[in-house]
Amino acid sequence: MSEERNWLEYRKQAFDVLKKECAEDEQIVAFHSSDKPYTVYHFIAPKEDLSRVDLAGCIEDTLHRLLDADCDDEMIAYLMNAVQETECEQEEYPDEFISIDLGYVIPGQIMNVWVQEALQDDDL
Repeated sequence: MSEERNWLEYRKQAFDVLKKECAEDEQIVAFHSSDKPYTVYHFIAPKEDLSRVDLAGCIEDTLHRLLDADCDDEMIAYLMNAVQETECEQEEYPDEFISIDLGYVIPGQIMNVWVQEALQDDDL
């Protein structure tokens, strides 16, 4: 029998990691990807107008922070929709993806981004 995960606790834990990695002069940015357009994912960016921010660099930096915080692949996928590129070779993933670093990619394309004003448990 497989162990059933307490998803509410997992969501809280994931969000706590993201908030802990976010400095005072940074903000949590939310996004949708074309792979899963009804799911909200997140990364960390400087507190400034998003049109002036290197979003790809922020996504890469967030990935490294999560890895440094000992997040496993499942949590990284949960927070950022970032998976190992080898997983994108499976049929359920789209043919296009965004390369990040260290073999991680975001399946599909980023459709929109916005500042996550107040991160609540319901946001994950």
